[in-house]
Amino acid sequence: MKKEELKKGTKVWCWWKSRNMYYTGIERYEHGYNLETKDYTPRHYYLFRDLCGAETEIYDEQLEKLEERKETR
Repeated sequence: MKKEELKKGTKVWCWWKSRNMYYTGIERYEHGYNLETKDYTPRHYYLFRDLCGAETEIYDEQLEKLEERKETR
């Protein structure tokens, strides 16, 4: 999935958590020491929630690993 495809309420499958999650429409930056760049560059992430309300932060590099699921009703 690409960030251009994200819209509030988009249903995605997260394979490493084995659950469906929904995009909340919230983007944030995490401040502090960034282990990848070895400096204090903020990391950008997207906030997702599952059906139970548990929040998950998905970073830019993890976003492409998510798979969009279509609603079937």
